[in-house]
Amino acid sequence: MLKLKYFCKMSNNLLFSFVLSLALGGSAVQAQEQRFFLFASGSVKGIYFPLAAHICKTINRRALNRGLRCGLVATGGSVDNLKGVVSGDYAFAIVQSNLLRSNGAENEDQPVKVVASLYPEPIHIVVREPSEIMTLSDLDGAIVNFGDEGSGTLSLAEALMKAADLSVPPSHIRRFGASEQTAKICNGSLDALIWVSGLRNSAMSEAFNRCALRLIPLDENVQQAMIRADPSLELMQIPAGTYRTQERPVMTVGPYARIVASENTSNALVGIVTETLLGSLSDVRQIHPTLRELSQTKLKSLFPGEELHSGASSD
Repeated sequence: MLKLKYFCKMSNNLLFSFVLSLALGGSAVQAQEQRFFLFASGSVKGIYFPLAAHICKTINRRALNRGLRCGLVATGGSVDNLKGVVSGDYAFAIVQSNLLRSNGAENEDQPVKVVASLYPEPIHIVVREPSEIMTLSDLDGAIVNFGDEGSGTLSLAEALMKAADLSVPPSHIRRFGASEQTAKICNGSLDALIWVSGLRNSAMSEAFNRCALRLIPLDENVQQAMIRADPSLELMQIPAGTYRTQERPVMTVGPYARIVASENTSNALVGIVTETLLGSLSDVRQIHPTLRELSQTKLKSLFPGEELHSGASSD
């Protein structure tokens, strides 16, 4: 039996597919027969990765006698994760709530269900300091990072431009991931960046610690336009002092992080993931500051139109 503990899919899809087929002998989502399953996370600099790692490690420690193994997969982010769940490559993934609505995750063949609600992910709009960019409209003519192709940041950055009736020329848009954007904005290659993540995420904290940066608030008109266009977004605040040199609170909007699974993922397996979260909630809260307020009630708090997986529905 091929033994796999943890591995990361970063770019070599052929190798990934080969290893996956050896490990599973088929789809990652096979109800009742799942023994080795994959959990898609995100960038190693984000919050998804350590949270998914904790869940996998805990399951592997506690459920080994049941023959279960959880494999952790590092990805480009929410878009990659959702595609992987829909295709059957991943049994579980963490995604932004807005993608469940806007990207048509649900389809007749393999609808995607929520396993757990996690934490708010405000949109961060960041500029170098000193900068003449004071509002979103000042991004006209600026070089702006919209996030990489596999992330949920890209789709929200585009929605943000539409809500503000602002057009950034394609030649001014960059698509760097978390590992690249800090160096790019600090060395002057970027005038601004847009990033969607939980508060005090390591990528954003690293950027603020490395060079002088400033957060741009969203004005009320843009906030309301975003929420009207997508009810899975909420008004959010980035409190003063969240990042180095941030002296004032900043108003913005954002989605929530969700653990999701295909409807075809067995209730038993979803129940194990849910039990793992609930049974180690005190440990989960220590993984990252943004998880400190997580509670059993919040794990099941959904937006209208979202549906909890039947395996996660029992108390």
